[in-house]
Amino acid sequence: MQKQLETNQNALKKLHSIVQSLEQAIKFEQQKQQKQALQQDRTKKRLRTISTNRSQGPELGM
Repeated sequence: MQKQLETNQNALKKLHSIVQSLEQAIKFEQQKQQKQALQQDRTKKRLRTISTNRSQGPELGM
């Protein structure tokens, strides 16, 4: 009985460790996706600005 209890406790510790690793991986992936979304948003704004500037006609000195 004691041996089974120790085995179960060890299994729980391993599962807990796996869960923590998965949580860290999820947080990392979420942060990565947030950074990507921010970068895409900046790129869209930059492209919109470039497009707007071009549609306003030729720049001075050209």
